[in-house]
Amino acid sequence: MEDLNKKIKNAFSIKFKKIQDGKVDLLITWLDVHGERRSKTYSVPEGQVLEF
Repeated sequence: MEDLNKKIKNAFSIKFKKIQDGKVDLLITWLDVHGERRSKTYSVPEGQVLEF
């Protein structure tokens, strides 16, 4: 989850894609070192604490 927390802190945008079966799917978009947008979907289990 360390990678996820790092992506959240550097996020350009965070979208909730789906909430189902005790987990949340987040689409996190960030800018890479070249200024291009990169995105990845993360599944977060119920009860997981995230820092923004």
